[in-house]
Amino acid sequence: MSAQEQIIIKTYKGSQAEATKAFQADSVNMVNQDYYPTSQTWAPGTYGCGAFLLALLLCAILIGILVFIYMLIVKPAGTLTVTYELRLPSKSPKKQIADEEKVCPSCAEKIKLKAIKCRFCGQEFDATEVEKQVAKLSNNVSTRVACDDGNCIGILGPDGKCIRCGKPITGNQT
Repeated sequence: MSAQEQIIIKTYKGSQAEATKAFQADSVNMVNQDYYPTSQTWAPGTYGCGAFLLALLLCAILIGILVFIYMLIVKPAGTLTVTYELRLPSKSPKKQIADEEKVCPSCAEKIKLKAIKCRFCGQEFDATEVEKQVAKLSNNVSTRVACDDGNCIGILGPDGKCIRCGKPITGNQT
């Protein structure tokens, strides 16, 4: 078994929006490998000194002036640098993420399962999808409500109806 690196530094190049989008896509993969982002910095791109001097020399020619103006208007791609830290699961039998938590796909932070908006990055979640996740968690044997129909083995769904036969459940078993 090879030893994992404790810290990984990744760079994402492009415009700030492109680099952020690439980071968000990659952060979910990194969290699955137990690496969590600890810091990030954005550095806007710059042209090197050589390109500036070349444009300055070419200013004697019309094309040099156009290149110089282009360099002033159009900014080159920048770099987003993200530092990931390895956080291995604890030795205890407790899960890494509690049943009542989920990982935000945008910023990879742990948030409450019932949250419809991430408190770290503002990512919004579909309210019906959140309700389904909460219902799925609460769907354990000790909290199930059986269908009223004596011939059905279904249980109460989030809509108040049996998930197998679709009949409304009143709680009066016959």
